[in-house]
Amino acid sequence: MMRLFGNPLITLHLYEPRAPRRAVLQNSRCQILPEYDTVPKTSFSCQGRTYGYYADPEVNCQVFHICPGAYGVGHYSFLCPNQTVFNQAYLVCDHPYNVDCSTADGLYSINNNFFALDDNDL
Repeated sequence: MMRLFGNPLITLHLYEPRAPRRAVLQNSRCQILPEYDTVPKTSFSCQGRTYGYYADPEVNCQVFHICPGAYGVGHYSFLCPNQTVFNQAYLVCDHPYNVDCSTADGLYSINNNFFALDDNDL
């Protein structure tokens, strides 16, 4: 603190800058993911699946697929942006600490809600 004749008019708090710190995520699933330039080939198949979005656990959910269901054959594959993974619960790419990829296939049934009508919609 610096005083200029009597009561302090200005209080200065001098500090030394600290070395930059890396953010530490408080989650056991925190990991550095590989970065892909193209969608890697996996064994994922849409056979027997309804229309919807499906995380691919084979590549740590960094890839998701859109299955056309009865509306076509094959599937469309997409990469999430670097250092994100597909969150099967919300059908969006998300930070890895928000996603447990090992449970993604248990959430595939969320896709059954596509094209479903509520009682109010009838």
